[in-house]
Amino acid sequence: MVLGGSDAGAHLDMNDTFNLATSLLAAVRDDHAMSLEEGVRLLTQAPANLLGLKDRGIVREGFRADLVILDPETVKPRTATMRYDLPGDEMRLYAEADGIGQVIVNGISIVEAGTHTGSLPGQVLLSGRDTVTRLPAEAA
Repeated sequence: MVLGGSDAGAHLDMNDTFNLATSLLAAVRDDHAMSLEEGVRLLTQAPANLLGLKDRGIVREGFRADLVILDPETVKPRTATMRYDLPGDEMRLYAEADGIGQVIVNGISIVEAGTHTGSLPGQVLLSGRDTVTRLPAEAA
């Protein structure tokens, strides 16, 4: 099993699986469910391997610099609330997180001290260009 949660945005008004990562890291700390390193691996390397993502999932020279700088003593999700910022002022669920100091995507800081910097350096990943085909035994 690989951790993850997404319906690709189909249920923005009823699902709050977007806080899975911070919930897991809080459980690692509070419940000693596993080591912090194993929790991070399950959120990074395991899904990258399963999806066959090239140059992602671990910190290594030559890999993409997608990083989350967090405080393991305070990281946790906040309570989900409603925002009305979709087209037509439609509602979606949203939650911030505590303990996240910085988020870096492709080497560019996009969140600093809980505030979005306005930078959008991400890109859509394409099968074949950004992935390799893995046999089921290789994805583990």
